[in-house]
Amino acid sequence: MARILILKISSMLMLRLYKIIYLNIFILASTYFKVSAQESKLYIRQLNGVDDTIYQSPRQKAEFPDGEAALFKFFSKNLTYPKIAIKNGVHGVVYVSIVVERDGSISITKLIKGIGSGCDEEAIRILKLMPRWKSAKQNGKPVASLYSLPIRFEFD
Repeated sequence: MARILILKISSMLMLRLYKIIYLNIFILASTYFKVSAQESKLYIRQLNGVDDTIYQSPRQKAEFPDGEAALFKFFSKNLTYPKIAIKNGVHGVVYVSIVVERDGSISITKLIKGIGSGCDEEAIRILKLMPRWKSAKQNGKPVASLYSLPIRFEFD
């Protein structure tokens, strides 16, 4: 009799334990998915009276026309190393972010981390020369998205 009672108690405890574990996993998973959905949206701005979301990590990212190799070629063709940076021996990476609009145009350029001596200004200048990109897509629709770029300044 004592053995049956112990088995019943232990099986009831195991069942409760499974329920608690399941509930905790469910809560953690639902919290994770809510956060993930929110993190993809960077912020909402007003454009002509309409809310427009800029996505940080859309389902399909924005792309430079003809891909990443063409982007590097664009930089090497159009980048002018500032004379003052050459004189001062400044080299490194300038980090910038851009907003690629729904139509592929570049609307906002922002310096994230610069190296000075005219390199920051040159990085912003070259971003303004860029052609239209292939816009990002969320649920099959074109959306505005944030894109970060490292622009390397090195001596040859």
